[in-house]
Formats: sequence, C-alpha cells, structure tokens
Amino acid sequence: MTKRTSPPFRADHVGSLLRPANLLGARKEFADGTIDADALREVEDAAIRDAVALQEDLGFQSATDGEFRRTSWHMDFIYQLGGISKTDELLQVAFKDAEGSTSFTSAALKVDGPVRLEHTIFEDAFKFLKSVTTTAIPKLTIPSPSMVHYRGAPRPSTLRSTTASMIFGMTSARPTPKKFVDSARLAVRTSNSTTRLSPISTTPPNAK
Repeated sequence: MTKRTSPPFRADHVGSLLRPANLLGARKEFADGTIDADALREVEDAAIRDAVALQEDLGFQSATDGEFRRTSWHMDFIYQLGGISKTDELLQVAFKDAEGSTSFTSAALKVDGPVRLEHTIFEDAFKFLKSVTTTAIPKLTIPSPSMVHYRGAPRPSTLRSTTASMIFGMTSARPTPKKFVDSARLAVRTSNSTTRLSPISTTPPNAK
C-alpha cells in the first residue's frame, strides 16, 4: 500500500494533548493576575514546541499544538463566531461506564442571529504551529456546525453559511476547500442531529 503524504491520512490523532504541569500552573497564575498575557504565551510557546517535537519524533504525519492555547477545545472557537454570545446557563453532561457514573457541567451559548465568520479564528495559533513544524503537516481542530446546534441554536435554520466551512483556509499545509465542506457535512450527518445547513461557502474569509 502506498503511503499517503497529504491529508486525509489513514490514521490520525484528534489534536488535544494533556497539558503539562507548568502550563496548568501558568494558566492559574494568569487567572489570578500574577502574570500577564505575554508571560503566559511564552509558557504556551515552549509547551507547543515540545509537543510538536514529540509528535515528529514519533513519526506522526501531522502535528497539532495540543490545543495548549485553549481553555475549551470547542467553546474558545465558538464564542468567536458572529451571532454567538455567552450565557450563564450550564449544560449537565453525564457519562456511564463499567466503573460507574460521572458528570460535569459545560458552558452553554446563545444564538443571537445568523452564525457567521467575522474574522479568521485561531490564525495566530496556526501560524505559530506552522513555524515550529519541520517534518509533519500542521493542523488545528475546529468544531462542526452541530456543536453550535445542540448547545443553543433555537432552530436548525439559524445555522447558516460559513459556520465551519473555511475557518482558516489554511487548516493544513495543503488546504482543499471541498474536503472541509465534505467534512462539515459528514459531521452533521453522523451527529444524530436534525440540523440542516444551507450551502457552505468555499471562500476563505481573507480571500478576495
């Protein structure tokens, strides 16, 4: 079997990695106001360099930043979409396995209007990741439109146009718009959601 050299790969990892202890400590210090954003970013940069080096040493064909700049892998993204606002409501999420049941609360959202892309989300994060990868293709994870729908969309028709279509125009080193569109549609079809999307734009937000 010929080995693929461009996405999609036969097997790939999702993106999130366990945060190192010093990064968790820096986040707490930032929240407490004892360090500023620049100091936190220095810790994040170092942690991302180490994470990328580990992935490349293991022979991964793609590498992520471990989502080390995010508090929540999906909500940090969703809250930057136009038409979305934060709410005090909390969603109760429950899990059950052989060892018993557990639950936690997760942030919710409010859809104020048509969901739209007003700027390139995580652009700086991607540019830094790309600058520190050498043998692997850089990638960032993004939530599908259904993540907005089940967390607060009042009706399926609210999910419109560019919710998750061309969020970057640069998710990988060789972006292929059609693949992003197909991925977004597949995510909706397999999410057991009744969401219906209008045609997704294939134009990157910065394209003319």
